[in-house]
Amino acid sequence: MQYVSLLVNALAQLGARRLIVLGLVGAFVFGLLTTGTYYLNRPVREPLYTGLDAEDINRIGRVLSEVGIPYDVSVGGDAVLVDYGNAAQARMILAEKGLPKSDKAGYELFDQMGSLGLTSFMQQVTKVRALEGELARTIELLEGIRSARVHLGQKGEGAFRSKADQPTASVVIKTDGNAKESLASSVRQIVASAIPGLKSEQVTVMTTDGQTLVSGGETGMAEPDRKLQLEQRVAEETRQSAERAISAMVGLTNLRVSVTAQLNADKRQTTETNFDPESKIERSLKTVKESQENQNSTGSETTSVAQNIPQEPTAPSGGDSSREKKDRKEETANYELNSKQVAVESVGYTIERLSLSILLNKQTLLKSQGAAPDEAKLVNQVQEIESLVRSAVGFNEKRGDSIKVVAADFIAEDAGPRFRRHVAVHRNPHGQPRHAHQCGEFADRLRARSGSWAPPRSESHPRVQI
Repeated sequence: MQYVSLLVNALAQLGARRLIVLGLVGAFVFGLLTTGTYYLNRPVREPLYTGLDAEDINRIGRVLSEVGIPYDVSVGGDAVLVDYGNAAQARMILAEKGLPKSDKAGYELFDQMGSLGLTSFMQQVTKVRALEGELARTIELLEGIRSARVHLGQKGEGAFRSKADQPTASVVIKTDGNAKESLASSVRQIVASAIPGLKSEQVTVMTTDGQTLVSGGETGMAEPDRKLQLEQRVAEETRQSAERAISAMVGLTNLRVSVTAQLNADKRQTTETNFDPESKIERSLKTVKESQENQNSTGSETTSVAQNIPQEPTAPSGGDSSREKKDRKEETANYELNSKQVAVESVGYTIERLSLSILLNKQTLLKSQGAAPDEAKLVNQVQEIESLVRSAVGFNEKRGDSIKVVAADFIAEDAGPRFRRHVAVHRNPHGQPRHAHQCGEFADRLRARSGSWAPPRSESHPRVQI
């Protein structure tokens, strides 16, 4: 009882205000301990299924509630969590119910539909739905894609159509992070390979936030964007090559390199046919022979009936006679030459022109000469650096490359305001500080650099030195 009375007296001496504060602190500590104990003794949960949509989570939660298995949904809303040790039992129960059940139906559509009473149109629609579902499932297997939806544009061949229309496709994907062009290219190849007659250029891929990765008719990314990215990449690689070549001489802080690249990213298709005259083979031979003989004679006697009788020999006449004989032979030979046809299609790029500008710190170059710097030596140093950069970046004068190397004095960068500065404090009539502004050298330099307003220096203001 003595200790209790002492405690009561001590609490009475604290006063009502202190007792209230002490009670609030005690309640806060008690609540903190209770909350910590609850979370520490809370059973550990493990993921049952991840990457689920809202409908699957709703179905799974309904089944787990019926069988009495406690569950929880992750913060992201795409996973179901159960107590540690209950995952195997929960999966067996859900598998018996056919869960998780995706809304993307594949070829199992044909198992659920009877063959009797189906028209050709219904069969075609079912086929397209099955293909779309199977393609969506396959695309979702790619790393970085959470969900996908495929739409196929196929038109069947009609009896009065000269040729079938080209099929097209569009794919909408939901990614984990930033979508990449390589991911869109992979999706294109999957869809184009699964549909007969579908070209990858006719597949449009876009994300759920409305970003079009590739559109129909494009071979990859849009040509202007592709060319711009290639030029930026080549310029960056060239700049790094130039910096690596001369940074050991002057240091990275004593040089500035700027590169502009002009590329030709047009598609080129070249077809070349080569003939080998040494490997000729006789294919056909045509020979024409012609022989012609003409005989002309003139006599002094007149022609009679007796002369035309063949049984009677005729005496040679005393006239002139001539004989002409012509022989002609013509041969035509046809040869088959060995030929080779080569077709080359290039989708890369070629560098049309490079422009480099390099600015060097003049003082650093002069210091590297020693105690007696010379301007003539500086010119030689600049020429040596220019020659080194030409070799490093693959400089080519025939294609119009240009380079300019200049040595100049660098402007020292301001390290910022000094720690010692003056602040003018304005006070109201009651002596309380109303507002303050910087003045002195710091304010003058700040006004000169930024061009913003700063109050002029005034000695009448009381100054507080920091």
